[in-house]
Amino acid sequence: MPGAPGVAGAGPGAIPGPGGVPGGPGGGSAPKFEEGSAEDTLLKFCTAMASSNLTDAGQYVSSKAKGVLAQIRDGNVTDEKLETLKSSFTLENLTLKPSRPISGTGKTIVLANKVETLSFTLMKEDSGYMLREFRQSKLAK
Repeated sequence: MPGAPGVAGAGPGAIPGPGGVPGGPGGGSAPKFEEGSAEDTLLKFCTAMASSNLTDAGQYVSSKAKGVLAQIRDGNVTDEKLETLKSSFTLENLTLKPSRPISGTGKTIVLANKVETLSFTLMKEDSGYMLREFRQSKLAK
């Protein structure tokens, strides 16, 4: 069910395990996101980041993105930062929160794990949804 909350490896609506493979280690049933949807784009981006594949991840980042997304798109991420990001984007640890539409053609999607919240803004562009903004916040203890 698109946009439905789920936890990796927890059955229908779950975020798939490593490499996006349903039923793989830590993976349950893959969500049925519509090809080219904001959720589909974010899933592909997170899968690439969890594999440290900046080339693949960068193709989902808007040319208008700034900050860490621009660094990912341009392949200018230090090894230390890449390892930190990789652990944040590990799908088995993330829960998908309900998304909310913005500006008519955009969507904000929030993923969370036990220590942080990852908030993404995706905007519809010529080639489909692209990541425009990313915010990472630590959860209060």
